[in-house]
Amino acid sequence: MADDSIKLVNYSDKSIALFGNTKKIKEKLKILGGKYNKNLKYPENGNKATGWIFPIKKKELILNELSINIKDKYRKNNENIKKNVEKPEKSIVKPQKNIIKQNKELSGLNIALKEGLSKELALKYNNYYLKKIKIQETGRSTTTKDSSRSKVYNAESKFRTKFPETVEKMSEEQVINFFNNVINSKIYKELSNNNYPRLIIKDIIKNSKLKGKYAAGQATQSYVELSRDCGLQKATILHELSHTCGNPHHDIKFREDQIKLVKEFFGNKYALELNRCYKNNKLKTKVIDKIMEPQEWLKNYEKITNARSKIKK
Repeated sequence: MADDSIKLVNYSDKSIALFGNTKKIKEKLKILGGKYNKNLKYPENGNKATGWIFPIKKKELILNELSINIKDKYRKNNENIKKNVEKPEKSIVKPQKNIIKQNKELSGLNIALKEGLSKELALKYNNYYLKKIKIQETGRSTTTKDSSRSKVYNAESKFRTKFPETVEKMSEEQVINFFNNVINSKIYKELSNNNYPRLIIKDIIKNSKLKGKYAAGQATQSYVELSRDCGLQKATILHELSHTCGNPHHDIKFREDQIKLVKEFFGNKYALELNRCYKNNKLKTKVIDKIMEPQEWLKNYEKITNARSKIKK
């Protein structure tokens, strides 16, 4: 049943937003790929508001998962409002092929069983299927651990050694100007869904995720902190701003967004080198849309299994 206290709006040409009483469903909104933002504005009057931002391509998914009737007075297209208010069921469409549903008929397990895989192989395929769905929706392969962090730091260290100019210390005025230049750029607005984090410069930063060790910087969705001692540099700023694009950890989407920012503000050769450093550390840098069908996955699985068997012998 629809929750009239939650409003769905077309926030920009590339994004939609949810406003209202979303506290009870915040975990579900995270799973659906939403990004909580305290600095949104109502499109109608420009008043500041808190809400959740989604890419506009997820509109039908949100409608389907939350069963929201669009009754939002903020939308400008009155004809669309009328259609969705009077006949909300017509706004609910079937999800895309690669969007996971709780319905068992659409699960990877049942798809594999229908394709003739054994139960054991179907379970393995389902694990692969769910992992790919997770990556597509969030850019993350896990839900809790920041398993890629040390490899990312190592790759970045190699990149910065080759391009020391990216870590040259700047004055606070230069840092502020560069930071504002990035967050007001078209590429950052696209990657972050119009996020607008604030900058905080501190004498010392102790990162709780690093067991209290000193850090050059740290970030949340709403702010970036930089250390006066070792964080006033462009590479650190781009790293932390990549986190504010909805990437709290160092997963594939973080690396993909970071490379795009590096390309924009350093240049193509820098982006290619950072990408190479990540790949040398066996880290992927692009979220792949394709999910293999069971038979294709089976051939790949058997190929890998046979290769491992030969190594053991």
